[in-house]
Amino acid sequence: MMNTTRIARGFKMARTVRWLVPTTAVLIVALAEPAFAAVTVTRAEVSGSGLRIEGSAIAARSITVDGIVMGTSDSSGSFRIQRDPYTRPADCTVDVKDGSTAVTVTRLSGCTVIGPVPPPPGDTTPPTVPANLVTTLVGTTISLSWEISTDDTAVTGYRVTRNNTVRGTTNDTTFLESGLAAGTYTYTVAAFDGAGNTSGQSNSVSVT
Repeated sequence: MMNTTRIARGFKMARTVRWLVPTTAVLIVALAEPAFAAVTVTRAEVSGSGLRIEGSAIAARSITVDGIVMGTSDSSGSFRIQRDPYTRPADCTVDVKDGSTAVTVTRLSGCTVIGPVPPPPGDTTPPTVPANLVTTLVGTTISLSWEISTDDTAVTGYRVTRNNTVRGTTNDTTFLESGLAAGTYTYTVAAFDGAGNTSGQSNSVSVT
């Protein structure tokens, strides 16, 4: 009889404890991602066949030069890129990015612009319009490609425009942008020659 009473009391206490256990509400707060500034470049030079670029960016991010990953920023955001051999661009400028939407166009010291034979005086003929601009989206990276333009002397390069803002120049017929935020982006490309003549804009392509 005593054993039965103890068991019953224990059961009653267990039920009481169960009803006194408080419930806990978990509040999850989504924080807005901060806006990123462009990469700051404090040194950009070529010497012989070597490249050296130093600066600051977002901490612990891949640093790309003309769309190619060449280094990583440290925990404070500082980075140093050294590459040898390096083929310097003909216009002596590079696009430096850290994966944010901003791009920094930097001129390389120690670099001499390599261009075609100077155009004859009075050259006013622009290159042909770049044809068949197409785009591919992989993750947050957009890849552009188009057909080569022609000119009566030589095509010096191409200007890539995104949403009516020039994003950079290239001597190739491809262009990459990475780390893009959600949104719709419209691109066009124009060719230019050594006399400063610029073609009309290519067909436009939009990516969402």
